[in-house]
Amino acid sequence: MEGSREQNYWPGFVDALSNVVLTLVFVLVVFVFALVMASNKVERKAAEMVQAAHEKAELAAATAGDPTKTIITLREKLTQAEAEIKNLKQKLPSEESERSSDKPSLVVFGAVKIIQSLGKITVYYPNAVSDLDERSRVELVGILDNLKAVMKGKKITLYSHTGIESFSAARRLAYYRAMGIRNLLLGRPELSSAPIASRIEQSKESGNGRVEIVYGEK
Repeated sequence: MEGSREQNYWPGFVDALSNVVLTLVFVLVVFVFALVMASNKVERKAAEMVQAAHEKAELAAATAGDPTKTIITLREKLTQAEAEIKNLKQKLPSEESERSSDKPSLVVFGAVKIIQSLGKITVYYPNAVSDLDERSRVELVGILDNLKAVMKGKKITLYSHTGIESFSAARRLAYYRAMGIRNLLLGRPELSSAPIASRIEQSKESGNGRVEIVYGEK
């Protein structure tokens, strides 16, 4: 009869035992991880304590010994430090001169070529020139006077294209040229409140640098 059939408890026992084993393994992993972290902290702390004790021992030995030797040692260290500072000071001007050899002057005035087209004024700069000379400035101001009504209230974008100089020098010259044109535009009453954006462009053409003054829609 079914009522007298013996019940099998092994599947439930195996499930319970498996859960217990998995739990123990998880606890063991967490414990090992915590133990490793604590061990690392203890090792660092012990190393710091050993180093501090070593420094204290050296200091105590120095102060307990002959004061003359201590003074001589300190003087030797001071002399060595002064020599290192002197060497650094000697190296610093040479490094600055090497960096400045590639750096153009902040402002080099020169005559430029100005071409006006629809919606754009292009200023072509000679090699290594970063700003306009007086004649070029007067010429550009005259063009801006003629376009006063057209450019008023419109967004202006300055595209400063690099020239044939070395990469770093060309980038700096392009920046100085854009800032010079920008300051000139901001000094004009009709453009003082106009939005002016500047962009440095890597020129795809071989030749000297140029700045394109592009005036767009409102």
